[in-house]
Amino acid sequence: MSVGWAGAATSVPASLGDNGRMTRAKSLRVYVPVLHRDLDEVLTGTREVTGFGPDRNARALTGEALEEAEWFALDVAAGSIAGPAAQARSPRCVVACDAPGDLAATALVDGVEAVGPFALTAAEVVSFHVDDPAVTDGLPEDPATAADVLAAEALLWFDATELETVRELHAQN
Repeated sequence: MSVGWAGAATSVPASLGDNGRMTRAKSLRVYVPVLHRDLDEVLTGTREVTGFGPDRNARALTGEALEEAEWFALDVAAGSIAGPAAQARSPRCVVACDAPGDLAATALVDGVEAVGPFALTAAEVVSFHVDDPAVTDGLPEDPATAADVLAAEALLWFDATELETVRELHAQN
């Protein structure tokens, strides 16, 4: 079971974001957990996915407090895919992106909600967070134990411009 986000077109106007990319006004930073082997399919925009983001109260935060709320959402997203990744023997990849702020949201845990569904394309990606090959190469055979190992490990960070590196990182998987 791979979780991700996809969605309907929105009439929210686009603007130039801090990183020079086009972003929608009133966008929400979300973290889309996918199996590494499904990454290219997810980035085509043809598959509906759901992202994990800070809830309404957390989005009202600023500075370091907001950053911590976003890291917590990333952690929840990464944890949500640990079991499926271990079962499928495919590394986790969490895609950070800016989603339209008007998407449906469902509370998951205190401070984090599921946002979507919506369509994701490579143009909307802000960064990738991927399992370290040193971790995935040494995973135990038992899926439950492997999921526990993955859930306890941090992910490697890659800029959106490093998609090819992310693809190659686990090319054999």
